[in-house]
Amino acid sequence: MKIDIEKIVSQSELQRDLENVWDRVKKEEKLFVFSNNKPSHVLMTMEHYESLIGKSKERIDETEDKNNESLEKLLNKIGKTIFVEYFYIFEEDNNPENKLPDSFTINSRRSRSSSARKIFKKGLEIDALKNILKSSRLDEDTLNTAKKILENELKKTSEDFSKDFDISQYRNELKIGKMARILITKFLKNNIVSDEEIKLIKDDSYSKEVFNMNYPILKEVNNKSELDKKKRDEKGYSRYYSKVISVKGKKYILCSQWVENQHRKSLEKWLESKLMKSLIDSIDNLKIETEFTINDILSEYWSYIPNKTKKSLGRKFVSKVRSNTINNIIEIDNKINDSQVYKKI
Repeated sequence: MKIDIEKIVSQSELQRDLENVWDRVKKEEKLFVFSNNKPSHVLMTMEHYESLIGKSKERIDETEDKNNESLEKLLNKIGKTIFVEYFYIFEEDNNPENKLPDSFTINSRRSRSSSARKIFKKGLEIDALKNILKSSRLDEDTLNTAKKILENELKKTSEDFSKDFDISQYRNELKIGKMARILITKFLKNNIVSDEEIKLIKDDSYSKEVFNMNYPILKEVNNKSELDKKKRDEKGYSRYYSKVISVKGKKYILCSQWVENQHRKSLEKWLESKLMKSLIDSIDNLKIETEFTINDILSEYWSYIPNKTKKSLGRKFVSKVRSNTINNIIEIDNKINDSQVYKKI
């Protein structure tokens, strides 16, 4: 196999300079990861992947027994984002292939349209939408659109649909970068991170010790003119998100170099400590006789918290209550949506 040298990336470069690698992937469509002088993995954009999938589907033997195709297989043939975006066209149009993007080949459009018609013919459109809402790789806009369509479809069929329907129950956990950006920003704005700790996480050695991060978690910026310079390392590679976080009159930018298998464990441990602090501080401000659940108190953060962290937080909190480490809180023989109810006395 002949590989363009410009499309080769080493494992060490992938770990060291992730953001630059992503920029190259967007430019080249795909990169080959080499290990021991041999290609071991391929990185590619979703557009390129979908293009390959579309082409491979065109080569499927037409004699395949398509009556036995699963819902997941049909959705993969269509593309879940495409199914949501063109839902009503697939539902109502007899020739939906004419409405699909010209970037797809005619065979690809016909294959996608045929699979979509099978879903509607079998009455599986609601199951398809529920399946899509469980997808962890889809963007928030697509998930929100799918949620709205599902709500409308359920109303048509007179099925119950909770006004409090939460996408988080139909998706897997957030990717680490998005989770870090959302929760750390909220913690900073809500003063859950102390002034002293803000100073510490601006230090590269502390950030390495606590988060296993090679860059300070926060950098302070004074004005927009220095933002572009501050977000880059000495080689000119961007290492920080561009969005500025304002806290007590100061402005900060957050490190963007989060890698799943390197940083998740450390990040979740730190998040749990901040959530416990927020939980206890909030309980101190409750009135006597108030009943509550942990997710009531932490509702602003709850949908972004990993399930593992939620469970660990719950175990540690109830242990503190039972050992009287937290005073004036008792368990009540009641649960709301599988969440233990507590009472301040």
